[in-house]
Formats: sequence, structure tokens, C-alpha cells
Amino acid sequence: MAVTLHRSRFRTEFMVSGVRYRETFASLVEAQAWELKARADLLLGKPVPKPTLPLREVASLDTMAGLYEHTSKVHWTAIRSGVDQRRNAKRFLDFVGPKISPVGAYTTEQLGAYVAELRHSRCSNGTINRHLSALSKMARIAWKARLLSEMPEIPWQKEGVGRTRTYTKDEVAAIIKLANQFGYEREADLFQFLIDTGCRLGEAGKVRWEDFGKDFASVTFHGDITKTGTDRTIPLFPSAQLALKRRRLASAGDRGPFTGVNSNTVKKQWYRVRSKLELGDDATLHTFRHTRATWFAADGFDFWRIQKWMGHLSLSTTRRYTHLVSNDLDVMAKPAPLPSKLDANELGCTKA
Repeated sequence: MAVTLHRSRFRTEFMVSGVRYRETFASLVEAQAWELKARADLLLGKPVPKPTLPLREVASLDTMAGLYEHTSKVHWTAIRSGVDQRRNAKRFLDFVGPKISPVGAYTTEQLGAYVAELRHSRCSNGTINRHLSALSKMARIAWKARLLSEMPEIPWQKEGVGRTRTYTKDEVAAIIKLANQFGYEREADLFQFLIDTGCRLGEAGKVRWEDFGKDFASVTFHGDITKTGTDRTIPLFPSAQLALKRRRLASAGDRGPFTGVNSNTVKKQWYRVRSKLELGDDATLHTFRHTRATWFAADGFDFWRIQKWMGHLSLSTTRRYTHLVSNDLDVMAKPAPLPSKLDANELGCTKA
């Protein structure tokens, strides 16, 4: 018998007439039995038998634990938001219990009690909806597997318009000026980059030198660092180009202009700048992104181009990030100037 242990499994290997035969088994007995049977079949002129593999144990969808395991492996393993989805779904699983059936878990009473539990934990409506999104995914799978007679009514919570705080151009100038006065030169350049590109803080911290075009004319945020997992390339304003050239001279050894920035340190420095300028608690680093989108909208750019610049997957997201100030509508009520002379054809008239 030529059976060896290989990575906690048993491998049997032998040669007959210059031909090598090898298979791997879970136990020593299975390996020995297969070799004896294979040698006997070869003497009788029969083909070598293939080992019968045991069926892989599959989680049953009849319980919430099985439904959670199936959804996690099939739908949430290879996506960027999978970790959050699994965490949100696990919280519901712990709430209802792993052995309960989908029918018992997706009742109006259970869902209502779960929303009340999330609200008691001081979750916002947006956070509650993200939890419910994970539950809705599992419910749809259970419904398609005919474990639910119909899709449950998910108690989605009404969300507001989100942050409506934006910075004025004077506020942005004051922020960058004060950061430099405090000696935060790198952070001042970071703030300039954020307002010019509208990128997220996490994207700015991960962008690499090779992601920039010649003379910093453009930047590409690749899918491995973006929230949506998609690439986007945008041109850069001269102010951002100057900031990047300064970073290139000051941090040439780093992989990117802001890869050496510690997010906690940046936030502490930001709080100091914000407090000095009395901007208020609703003024955050993410407000730079919201401001860029809103400035574009105020300048009359269409939502489609703003969507491309910001990297939103949905146009509805772009609309949430942009809002009009009241006087932006005044110009629409002004009568358009009439030309001094009108051609008859333009009026739809025909000459006699």
C-alpha cells in the first residue's frame, strides 16, 4: 500500500505498466480500499474506478441561519458592500434567532419590533434602511425558493434629503488659509484637492502618483479605492494641480500625495480649523464633496455630467447631493428678449 498523508487527507498512489494512478480520500481506510479495488480491476482488464465523492453538506434554507449562510456565500462574498450586508443581516439573525423559519421571521410584528430595536439603538432612518436592505435580499431569496408565499412588506423608513450644508467660496478660502497658518500645509493641500475633485476622503488617501495624468491634468480614481467599485477619470482645476505639485516635492517618497495622511489626525486638525472659523458641527470633511456637486449645479451644469464627475451609480443620488437656492429659479421667469425682425418661415407662415 502506498498511502501518504497530504494536508490532512490521505493520498494513495501506485504505478502499473508505467502508468501512475493517484487519488485522495478523507480517511485511510477509503484510500486502501480504493487501491485494492483499482489493482484488481486492472488485472481483470477493467477501467480503474473513480472514487465516489460524498455530497457536500448544504445549509437548509428552511431556517434563518441557513438562509443567512446561503445569501452570504452566494451574493455577499464578492462585492465591496458584502461585509456591511453580512453584518446587518447577522444582527437580524441574532434578533429573531437562528432556528426560526423565514415565515416566522418575516412577520409584520417581528419586522416592526426589529425596527423599534434599531431605533432604540439610536440608528438614523438611513441606517435602519440599510439594515432592512439586507433583510429584503434574504426575503427575496426565500420567496423565490417558495419558502414565503409572498414578499413581506418591508417597513422602509422615510429619509430626509441628507446633508444640506455647503461651503461658500469665501469659507473654503478661509479654511485653506487657516490650515496653512496653523502649519497644516499637507492638510491644506488635501482640503484643496477635496473641494476641487469632490472625491471622498478615503479616495484621496489612497490615490497613487501613477493615477494622475501628465502635469496633473487629470486623475483616475480606480475601482479598488472607490465606494462603487467603478473607475472614474476627471480633469483637475489649476488650484488642485498646484497643490499636487507641492505634495510631489514634499512627499516624493510616498505612494501618493496623501497616502501618508492619518485620518484621525486630519479629523483632529479639521475640528480645530472648524472651531476657529465657527463653521458649526454640521461642517464636515465630506461637506467638501457635497459642496462641489452643489457648485456645479448652481453653475448650470446638467445632472448627467455631475453624476459622471462625482461617480454616482444612480442619477437619483446626484439629485440628493445637489439642491437649488431660492433665487436660482428667478431667472426662469424673466422674459426672453425678442429679435427685432422675424423671418416668416420661422413663424410658420407662408408667403402668398
